[in-house]
Amino acid sequence: MNKAKKINAFDFFCGAGGWSVGLIQAGINVLGAFDKDMDAMVTYVANLGSPELEIIFTSERYEKEFKEKIGWYIDEYGDIPPGSGWLSKNTGLGFKGVRYFFFGDIDEISGRDILEIIGMKPGELDLVVGSPPCQGFSTANPKASPNDIRNKLVISYAEKLNEMMPKAFTMEQVPGVLKWKLPNGKTYIDEFLEKIPTADTKKPIQLELFS
Repeated sequence: MNKAKKINAFDFFCGAGGWSVGLIQAGINVLGAFDKDMDAMVTYVANLGSPELEIIFTSERYEKEFKEKIGWYIDEYGDIPPGSGWLSKNTGLGFKGVRYFFFGDIDEISGRDILEIIGMKPGELDLVVGSPPCQGFSTANPKASPNDIRNKLVISYAEKLNEMMPKAFTMEQVPGVLKWKLPNGKTYIDEFLEKIPTADTKKPIQLELFS
């Protein structure tokens, strides 16, 4: 019997690694992850990073931020090697850790550049997951607004999907994404759906929204 092909995935807006842990537990190989929050990155890398982890900065600004803050983390918590947390306690999964972490602004790097770095081509990646910030759409936020600058990251995510052409993708978001509108009059979700790759338009796109 042939060994089943390993599913390869990439995690945008990965935070501390919730999505990635679930994928790993499902036997999926997470090749890389992306976030701009330093605290989230340190947590993610400590728990899920490969010993050969490579950090890619989207600009000199984020590389400078990393170099300025990482000393504080080491002074406060000690030098925590990549993968020495959750991953080291779950070695039975046979997972080697996430090889690439992209730190910075999603709009400062193209999806094709990301693919080149992780050793893939457009259309080859099995799965892309993403959780763009929901604060600007959430009914739990009294200051939620269609003008929240974070809302545009939903569109940025769609642009990366269009460049990477994964075989499947998910987006975690709240119902407000259906209501708020862009200056062009389209709702954020309509703009998102227009930008994502749709090789087979006969197959409906299933939306999973959480309040």
